[in-house]
Amino acid sequence: MWVFTDREVLRLLALSPRRAVQLRQLGLLHPADQPGSYAFREVVSLRVAKTLLEQGLTVRQVRAALAALRRLVPESDAPLAELRVVVRGGEVFIERDAQLLEPSGQIVMEFSGKELAEAARDTALRGLVRPIARPETEAERWFELGSRWDGDPAQWERAIDAYQRVTTLDPRNAAAWNNLGLLHHRLGRYEDARRHYEVGLAADAACGRSPRSSWSEPRL
Repeated sequence: MWVFTDREVLRLLALSPRRAVQLRQLGLLHPADQPGSYAFREVVSLRVAKTLLEQGLTVRQVRAALAALRRLVPESDAPLAELRVVVRGGEVFIERDAQLLEPSGQIVMEFSGKELAEAARDTALRGLVRPIARPETEAERWFELGSRWDGDPAQWERAIDAYQRVTTLDPRNAAAWNNLGLLHHRLGRYEDARRHYEVGLAADAACGRSPRSSWSEPRL
């Protein structure tokens, strides 16, 4: 099982000193004088928290979202890597089983399809990224196929092949690299997972945006 060091996390996530302080306040990043290591899921959680802060949330809001996630999935040591956090109109919601919840756990009702699509564009993703737009290019068609297969462990190898085709056609597709990393991680191929995930983070940074963009949808 491979791990990331503090230095690697700071580099991969391109954390500014201010952002690092905020993540330490949230208890997600080790204190500067107490360096440690991070598992893959912890790095995903850090990326999610960073994205939420970049979207304008305060440390207090992210802390409240974290507390809510821990109540929903108490068995998880990395709840930000388990569920989706949606920022809509400056408010924070949690998505679980295709339902939006307030941090209190109250289900958000009467959320239209259009609003869900708009919310998806303001979503910090973890786990596998999904397509929301209809495929228009060959790379997008292969991505859609990969997203159909990656939910079934028996189809993971087919999904990996599909995402590899995407990265061949579009090497800067951060979402495909991200999904390859997560699938390899689930299959226990930790070095392959690390390599693909690092490429995805680099592509993400090069594009100046999160890999969610047109490849996200309000459903895991």
